[in-house]
Amino acid sequence: MKGHFRYDRVLRDLFQMDQTSLLPQWTGGVPVREFLNVEFPKLMERRADLVALLEDDSIFHFEIQGQNINDLTYREGIYCLLIGHKYRRRSVRQVVLYVGEAKLRMPSKLKIGRMDYSFELVDIRDFDAESLMESGCPGDLALAMLAKDGLSQLGEIARQAATLDPEARTRVLSQLVVLSGLRNLSGKMRMELEHMGSVYIDIQKNGFLREVYAKGEAEGEAKGEAKGEAKGMQKIMLKMLRSKFGRVPVWASQRLNEASLDQLDQWTEQLLDARTLEDVIGKK
Repeated sequence: MKGHFRYDRVLRDLFQMDQTSLLPQWTGGVPVREFLNVEFPKLMERRADLVALLEDDSIFHFEIQGQNINDLTYREGIYCLLIGHKYRRRSVRQVVLYVGEAKLRMPSKLKIGRMDYSFELVDIRDFDAESLMESGCPGDLALAMLAKDGLSQLGEIARQAATLDPEARTRVLSQLVVLSGLRNLSGKMRMELEHMGSVYIDIQKNGFLREVYAKGEAEGEAKGEAKGEAKGMQKIMLKMLRSKFGRVPVWASQRLNEASLDQLDQWTEQLLDARTLEDVIGKK
């Protein structure tokens, strides 16, 4: 949908590429040997989010769900059968992490005839934001915003993100910007930071944070106007690019000014893994 981020891509990358304390909990503490590229036949509407081969030779299947759907148990059951068929003689463990704003109301068990099927269904709000922030894992900072009491910890989450090394800081702040839409926090974020006292002053001294959490967000969503939203997103993206790559040439700035909301959404996703400016917005 126009003007919205593709949250699933950011969350998949967060668990696969960034340090987070949650994944080892769901794998039973068994380390990931490698992440597998699992694509299903065309009759399937999508590919599995994350499939990993663990050190004990079992398969771990992890899905991220952003809203309540009626057929989750059927979909996960189909995934289980397909993964089991592809990697025969290996046990399959499945976990679905729910990150939606509405209350979780999906079942995790299914009975069809003589077949009983179940998977582990976890609500991100089962975790306390403060515990995630204390884990020492950069990836947990973005998850903390979505966790229980995450809204009240926004200022501290941003402050901790600002203390990371430059590459990790850019990545985590990018994740926070994208994932804030899952909780409709764009308008609340500025208000929350204003009540953080000295923490807010520190954030205001950081040009990147000031743009992302204040002016860019406020302008970007003012009155819901598409033009204002695009303008705000362009400013946010420019700050992200400068923070990660340094000077942004004129041709790149012009391309940003002409970009649509959908294009900006895509570039924000690409920024997380990009090594060069061209990897994000293309060549001159």
